[in-house]
Amino acid sequence: MKLTGALSLTTAVAAWAATGLVATVLADGAASAVKVLTNNDFLSWTRDQNLALVEFYAPWCGYCQAMAPAYEMAAEALKKNSIPLAKVDCT
Repeated sequence: MKLTGALSLTTAVAAWAATGLVATVLADGAASAVKVLTNNDFLSWTRDQNLALVEFYAPWCGYCQAMAPAYEMAAEALKKNSIPLAKVDCT
């Protein structure tokens, strides 16, 4: 997925916002570009970021599971612009 222009980014974020994320590791075993946050590091990590997108998800949520690949692709694309994506398991 190539994100170009404000409309494409807006569309990708809007699509993501309606769902969530579950995958930490990609199917091929590669490390995820999505930072996993916990109670221990959420505040310190978010304070250190100028801009970031944080997903709050539930592992059992079908919508969250379905959106995982797109969120991972967005994390890879936005990493090039120094915009990190993270996730928090809310269960």
